[in-house]
Amino acid sequence: EIQKMHHSKKGEKEMMITARVIAKDLKLDMKLAEVEIQADEKKATFYYTADDRIDFRELIRLYAATFKLKI
Repeated sequence: EIQKMHHSKKGEKEMMITARVIAKDLKLDMKLAEVEIQADEKKATFYYTADDRIDFRELIRLYAATFKLKI
């Protein structure tokens, strides 16, 4: 399980880069701060900052399709 956790931590950096590109393509005014993949690698949590309210519906669909995880 520890190896699995280390593997998921390595994937977080790549996932953050891809996630930022997707958010930028959707022209969302937000900054992705961190991505956390759960130890079982079935769910990911995205932390962000934004000055205004953001409509995440399309973003969540794209993240789920791209990363094959529950968001």
